[in-house]
Amino acid sequence: MQRISFPKEKLNIYLKVFMYVYLFTVFSGAIRKWIILDKQIGNIILLIQILVPFSFIFIRGGLRNWRLGKAEIFLLIFVLIIGILNPLNLTFFHGILGFLLHFAFFFILFFYINNRQFFAFELIIQFLIVVGLGQLLLVFFQYTQPPDSFINTYADVEAVGSIALVGNSARVSGTFSYISGFTAFLFFNSLFIWALVKYHYKSIYIIMLLLLGIFACFMSGSRGATYLYLIIVLLIGYSEYLTFTKIIFDFKLVFPILIFSTIILGIGNEKLFDTLSSSFAGFAERRNSGIETGEEKSRIINDFIEVINFNGNYPFFGVGIGSTYQGATKLFGVSPYVQEYGFFESEIVRIVLEGGFLLLFTRIFILYVILKNLLIPQIPKIGLFIILLLFFPIIFNVYNSTFAALGIILVDHFYFLEYTNRRLILNANPKPYFG
Repeated sequence: MQRISFPKEKLNIYLKVFMYVYLFTVFSGAIRKWIILDKQIGNIILLIQILVPFSFIFIRGGLRNWRLGKAEIFLLIFVLIIGILNPLNLTFFHGILGFLLHFAFFFILFFYINNRQFFAFELIIQFLIVVGLGQLLLVFFQYTQPPDSFINTYADVEAVGSIALVGNSARVSGTFSYISGFTAFLFFNSLFIWALVKYHYKSIYIIMLLLLGIFACFMSGSRGATYLYLIIVLLIGYSEYLTFTKIIFDFKLVFPILIFSTIILGIGNEKLFDTLSSSFAGFAERRNSGIETGEEKSRIINDFIEVINFNGNYPFFGVGIGSTYQGATKLFGVSPYVQEYGFFESEIVRIVLEGGFLLLFTRIFILYVILKNLLIPQIPKIGLFIILLLFFPIIFNVYNSTFAALGIILVDHFYFLEYTNRRLILNANPKPYFG
C-alpha cells in the first residue's frame, strides 16, 4: 500500500508541544502514584495536568493564525465568563477551574484547525507506536499481579476506598492515577489506529495495537471503554473499508503470528491464555450483572430523562461552572445549591447544573462547528458527535478531554494529507486526474 506523505523535515515547535502534552498526560499519573506520594504535590501535578492542554498558547504565532471559528470561540468564552461570575457560585476559584475544564477540549481542536499545515504527525508516528505498545504491555503485566501489589496502586487509594476488581484481578490503570485515565487512553488508542489505517501504515503494528487494545479494555473492566472502542473500530471499517480489510486480511502476517503462537504454546505458557480468557470472563460477568440489574440500561437512557425533566431550580444559567468538579469541591467546598440538587453522575446533567441550558446548547453548537471543520467523513463525524456529547465525558475527566482532542486531530491530519495531495495532483495535471 502506498502511503500519502510529504517530504521529511525536522520536528517543529508544534510537534514538540504536542509530544509534551501527550507524554505529560500519559505519565503524570505514574508520577503521582509511584514516585511522589505526597498528596499536596500530587494535587499540584493534577493542576498542571489541567493546564497542560493550553501549552499550545506558547507557540509563537499560533494564535495569530486563528481564522476559523473565531466568533464561536468568543461566544463560548462569553458564556463561560457568565458561569464564572454567576452569583450562586460558591467561590471565584470554582469558576476559574470550571473555565479551564470546559474550555480545554475545544481550545486544542480550534488551535489545530487553524494551524493544520504545521502538524506533520507522520514524523512522530513511530514514537507514538512505541509509547502506545509500551502502555498496553504494561497493563498485561499489571493484570497478572495481585490486586494489592505496588504496581496496581492508585494515586489516592483512600479516596476511592479500595482497588477495583474484575474477577480476581485488579482493574488495570496503566501509568494513570486511576482506571478512568487508562480508559481515556484506550479511546485515544482506537483513534490512533484510525489514523494509522488512513496513513496506510504497516499492518503488523495496526493489528498489534488493535488486539492488545481490545484485551486491555476487558482488563480495565470498563463496559463504556469497550463499547466505545468497538464503535470506533466500526467507524474505521465504514470510512476506510478497503484499506482496513486489506490490513485485517494481510496474509503476510499469518506466518509470524503462527510462529509467535507456537512459541507461546510450545513452552507451556498457559498463564498468558489464562490471562486473556479470565479478562474476558471478568468483563462478561460485569456486563451480565449490569444487564440483569437494569443498571446498564439505566446508564444509557436515564441521562436523557434527567435532562429533559431537569429538576434543578436554576435551569437557565445554572449555579456556576466548576461547582460540581471534585477537585474544586475538595479544595474550596461544596455549594449549597449543588447539595440542594442531590445526586448527579452524568456529564450532560452536570453541564446543565453548572451552566444551565445556555451552556449546554452553546457546547452543542461549538461541537457542531468543530466537527463541521474537520475533514473526517460525514457518517463518522455524526458518530463522534453523539459519542462526545452523550457517552464520553470531555469536561470533568481531564484525561478524557486531552486524549479525545489529541486522537481526533491525529485522525483529521491524515485526511488533510490526502486532501492536500489531491489538490497538488489537480493543480499539476487536472485533466488526467479527472479522466
